[in-house]
Amino acid sequence: MNRIVAVFTRLEKYFSDDTKNIIHGFISNIDGYTDDQVHYLLEVKDQIDRLNNKFNDSKNLGFRSLKNVDKVIEVLKNQIIDIELFTHLNSSATCQKVEILNKSIEELLVKTNILQGKIAIQKKHIEKIIHENKVEINAFLKNAGFDYHVDIIEDSKKMYSLKLIHKDITDTVTDVKNHLSFGERNAFAIVLFMYDALKSKSDLIILDDPISSFDKNKKYAMIDMLFRKQRSFKGKTVLMLTHDFEPIIDMILHHRDRFELPSAYFLENNNGTLLEKVINKAKIKTFIEICDENIKKSVNDITKIVYLRRYYEILNEKGNAYNVISNLLHKRDVPISLTDGSRKMSEEELNDALKEIKDKFVEFDYAGLLRKIKDDLYLKKLYKDSSSNYEKLHLFRVLFDDKSEKIESKIITKFINQAFHIENDYIYQLNPCEFQLVPQFVIDECDKEIASL
Repeated sequence: MNRIVAVFTRLEKYFSDDTKNIIHGFISNIDGYTDDQVHYLLEVKDQIDRLNNKFNDSKNLGFRSLKNVDKVIEVLKNQIIDIELFTHLNSSATCQKVEILNKSIEELLVKTNILQGKIAIQKKHIEKIIHENKVEINAFLKNAGFDYHVDIIEDSKKMYSLKLIHKDITDTVTDVKNHLSFGERNAFAIVLFMYDALKSKSDLIILDDPISSFDKNKKYAMIDMLFRKQRSFKGKTVLMLTHDFEPIIDMILHHRDRFELPSAYFLENNNGTLLEKVINKAKIKTFIEICDENIKKSVNDITKIVYLRRYYEILNEKGNAYNVISNLLHKRDVPISLTDGSRKMSEEELNDALKEIKDKFVEFDYAGLLRKIKDDLYLKKLYKDSSSNYEKLHLFRVLFDDKSEKIESKIITKFINQAFHIENDYIYQLNPCEFQLVPQFVIDECDKEIASL
């Protein structure tokens, strides 16, 4: 009660003279407050609360409170304050504040027809945005194979909220964090980030490796959502940093015409020095093309045979030519049969191998190359002079082929044991006729289209 009286004292100019005098009488009473005095103070407090709410409601007048166009006049009239009904607060200071508010509302009432028209336009605009966003998000979820759809629902506070609904659940998903997988949450976060960035009209949007965690189908659905839809980053300046090469293949090589002015660059951090190289369509090749090109242009013979070996591996042509090159890289004086390690390759097998190898590498000489491969100083010089980390790795493998026990670094061992070969990502795949690489939901959609013909 003492706190209430302190507030009354601070704001006493807003109380009527009678109320002010009675409250002063309370303050001068050192014996505490009677029940009737307490009820009187609570009665005054109730009027304060009601008047405060009227001021706050008027201050917050906007689309949410006026969107029911037919009741605009009713809502505005209800905001007018009749100070005679607030007997405890009927002072000149209060009347001055009330007059400002009532005058503003009366001015709005004069312009009611114009106001109703603008509110009707705003309502249609919001409904259109809600519908378009909902349709776009749901189209993305369907294309990406997510078993969800969204709806934008108005809650009890007249606020619009995005609600998530699973195809097998009638109610909305309330505990999103525990219900969705990390990938699903990531997908929703990226889409909602896109809408937020569009709303804020950002001059520059930066995406930090946004889609690497998705499978191929979801990756393209995400790229399509971010850069091709009507309401997307199309036409915006977007910097997308990624370790994933698939978006480059889609946007630069195969579907460049579908995206607006895409450009790609490779960033290399070499001991703190950042280098940037353009990735254009001509730079994107199959690894067979890369091997063929590097065999022709390699400046040293050891690197040529390394690429030639990879060439045969990729084509799965592990015949006599492949056997000879493998024997050479393993530093064997006499080539042996890789299928039967107990015997030497026959003269016929060697002649067949040399004929095939020299179609790609005219100067191939087993004995001469073997001397170079066994010369550690020569290999170390090639390693030092090479500007390609990829070629350095293979030269390292050749150098340490017979001394792997001397390698202390587990990182190097991982590479040498072929647990991580950078060229393998876009070479190998499962047979799509044996493994169902095309998601079933895509076939389900095809079934529907065929059934409708």
